[in-house]
Amino acid sequence: MTGQRADVVAAEVVQLVEPARASARAPGSADRDARFRAWLDALDALDGARGAGTAATSGGRALPAARPARAWIVEDAHWADDDLLAFLEAAHTDDLAGARLVVATARPSLLERVPGASVADPDAGRFRLDLPTLGRDSARDLVTALVGDAVPDTLAAAIAERSDGNCLFIEELLRTWVSVGTLARDGGAWRLAVPAADVSLPTTVQAIYAAQLDDLPPSARRAARHGSVAGRRFPVAALESLGVPDGSAAVESLRRRDLVAGPQRDPVEGDMFAYRHALLRDAG
Repeated sequence: MTGQRADVVAAEVVQLVEPARASARAPGSADRDARFRAWLDALDALDGARGAGTAATSGGRALPAARPARAWIVEDAHWADDDLLAFLEAAHTDDLAGARLVVATARPSLLERVPGASVADPDAGRFRLDLPTLGRDSARDLVTALVGDAVPDTLAAAIAERSDGNCLFIEELLRTWVSVGTLARDGGAWRLAVPAADVSLPTTVQAIYAAQLDDLPPSARRAARHGSVAGRRFPVAALESLGVPDGSAAVESLRRRDLVAGPQRDPVEGDMFAYRHALLRDAG
């Protein structure tokens, strides 16, 4: 990579990791395509894709003699903004894209935002796989895979019917039962700690998330609900002004229950935490 090219890549990486400096950037200093190329160079370098020596150059970019294949996994792409979607398209169509496999999961609503996304084009290396909802037998198999034989057949069948084939519903329902003690460990196996007849089933994933929040200690519950004001991510430092006096301890309680992920360091806001799922944030 030439010194000039390295300077461009370094400047773009700074913008990624220190967004506070973005405001100091001169308008028009780099167009979006150039920025995307810089990000691709930086990400390729991070995973050790660049070998010793180069075989050629393309568009001012050094092509390594050997490029091991790598996969990019992007979950919930329907939440991505237009710039991120454009960047993923650039990663796919880039002149070095042959060494990248971009796998994105998304709801069908994404197809309405991205022209051509619904069209599979094997010649261009673009494939689409539609995943149907689980059938009842498969839903019951998922319950068994997660908690063994802890759930009686009649209750597992009720879960399969209520979930309507939604994997997230099943996973989050069982997670809630673990947190409230409905499911407990007996040695190395799960067991149902209450009579099956006493177990009630929620109707939606949102109701499951609401139950998870209701089971929290008061300070952690306030942190989860008030932090949602900031969006999918929230800074710990802001919680006190939002009515959560001991924000660090409250967030630690959320982290232990796997309701939030972090910390992620922000140069302006400090430690940031992200809700495990956008629906969990909405339930707050």
